[in-house]
Amino acid sequence: MEKIQISVNNDEGNEVVIRTGQAQELPVQQRETLRGVITTPADWLEQRTEAEDEYLKFSEMSTIVDKEDGTITLRTNDRNLRHGGFTIIGSLLMDPKLQELNINQEHKVAPKSLHQKLKFLRHLFADPEEHQSTLEKILKFKGAVTQVLEKEDNLKGSKLHHFEQKLESEFDCRFTLKAPVFKGFNSEQFEVEVCFQIDGMSVLFWLESIAMENLIQEKKSAIIDSVTERLRELGVTVIEA
Repeated sequence: MEKIQISVNNDEGNEVVIRTGQAQELPVQQRETLRGVITTPADWLEQRTEAEDEYLKFSEMSTIVDKEDGTITLRTNDRNLRHGGFTIIGSLLMDPKLQELNINQEHKVAPKSLHQKLKFLRHLFADPEEHQSTLEKILKFKGAVTQVLEKEDNLKGSKLHHFEQKLESEFDCRFTLKAPVFKGFNSEQFEVEVCFQIDGMSVLFWLESIAMENLIQEKKSAIIDSVTERLRELGVTVIEA
């Protein structure tokens, strides 16, 4: 065995321990993942502006922005993976209560089902009286169904069967909601239309809103840009997917 001379300068009373043999590999810390609303990455980092150290360097962080998916992902310790780090994912989420209505999803339901759903979402309506009148219109829906069956059989053996069913109704139901489009943000006002179609001898309803779709596209980009700018101001590298 090779002899190694070691010189130790030690204050009296302190213990010196010398170990021989192969040293164990240093442990690799696990990366921790946190999830939240779209502002979570910027909120998390702004709370740590005074805690920057060798393991939390803003210059060694990166952010991936995906506007199509509505996500912002912040990664710390990108250059020093041995020390673990954090992955903070912020997502732009639809407001849960508004999502229950399945607006613009072509989710078709019976009149009683829609009535029951709207009945308990009065707080989303801009006008309480309009909420009541909307419920009444849905329950009192009236329409006339016309069925036409055409048959044609010529001498050459060709046959034609045509069945057509039409629904005639003066039903016109629209209402205005005042609700957050995205979770954690302020309320917006927009009009919603109750659409209907005939299904056999039954009627199905669903909800559509061009105004809400326009709000989603308009606000989505503005919100993500706002959070991205906060991260840039802290010196974090931003990459747009």
